Amino acid sequence: MANGGGRDLRRDKAAGALGQRTQRKQDTRTPRSQSSGSVAGPAVDMDGLREAVGQASAGTGEVRRAITSATFQPRAAAFTSLIQQCARAKNWQKALEVFETMKEYPAVKANYITYSALISACSSCGRWQEAEAQFEDMLAASRSDPDCAPNTITYSSLITACVRGGHLDRAVVWYRKMQESGVEADFIIYSALLSACERDLDQALRFVDDMHSSGCSHLPDFYAKLLERCGKAGRWEDAVQLFLELQVAGTEATKAVCLALLAALEACGQARPALQLLDALSQAGNGPDRETQVAALRVCAKAGVWNAALRIWEKLQARPTCLLGRGNPGVTPSDGTAAELVVEACRAGDNAQKASELIAQFTRAGLLGGRAGGSRPGSAAASRSASMASSSR
Repeated sequence: MANGGGRDLRRDKAAGALGQRTQRKQDTRTPRSQSSGSVAGPAVDMDGLREAVGQASAGTGEVRRAITSATFQPRAAAFTSLIQQCARAKNWQKALEVFETMKEYPAVKANYITYSALISACSSCGRWQEAEAQFEDMLAASRSDPDCAPNTITYSSLITACVRGGHLDRAVVWYRKMQESGVEADFIIYSALLSACERDLDQALRFVDDMHSSGCSHLPDFYAKLLERCGKAGRWEDAVQLFLELQVAGTEATKAVCLALLAALEACGQARPALQLLDALSQAGNGPDRETQVAALRVCAKAGVWNAALRIWEKLQARPTCLLGRGNPGVTPSDGTAAELVVEACRAGDNAQKASELIAQFTRAGLLGGRAGGSRPGSAAASRSASMASSSR
């Protein structure tokens, strides 16, 4: 019993101490209603108002109460800042409530900045219908107030909203109206429009023409992908034209862009432009490198232009470590690929005799399937070349 009573006494003391510590913690807490800028109390500065609007719930009237209960009168810049804050949070409803509350202040008038911020908030959420509605209101307001006239930023937000909402047709409508009103498009507008043209090559090329005419240009990776699309569609003329125009627009024809053009020409079996590209690169003094030459060989193989393929092959052999030279430290897979492509070009060009000669030569050098180490897996060209070599023997 004595031991049990001692335990009870110690437990009571511990509970009492814990209760005192808990009470002290509670006493040191500051009620939310007493903190500056909290939702419960009026905001006394812009930081507090931002916090209050950020914590307010949309559709409950809390946004309006947070603004109207502030101890200071927000100006136009303050409302724009609040709308942009809502846009970053992807809450277009709250942005609209801020805008509507702004109308209750006679000294604060909407302008193209506040309208653009509101439309951008709708755009960030893909709410293209709400963006259009606000833009229509903006146009109506601009008839009596020039400060509400939309600019490039406004159209950019509206067009982006339509694109994000999956309505390229509406984006094109506003793009045309923008042109009619004399507002110039910028890179952001063209990027948004082009991103929605993945299934419409014609429309994409038209936008690219407009973009270049306006003095804008895109990134090399974009052009490389568009060149690839031209090749898959069998439109090598458009690919060549695009390749020339992108350079005039100020974009560098990088290696990736050149390879994309060669791939498009290969898909269409057009060797002449590919050879012209190699000549242009040689004259410019910056290439072509080995990978680009092999890509041109693919074009020649597809088109059956064996004589041009042989010329490219000779240039490949002229590099410091030639394919067939005695000092060759080893044959790489790309060496074998180039050899196979030359043979394929001869076969496609109905020059069977030359193909047989090359097969024998390349096989002895270990460039085809018979070389040391065996043939490359999955190489149909190597298999055909090896069989032709056997038959020739």
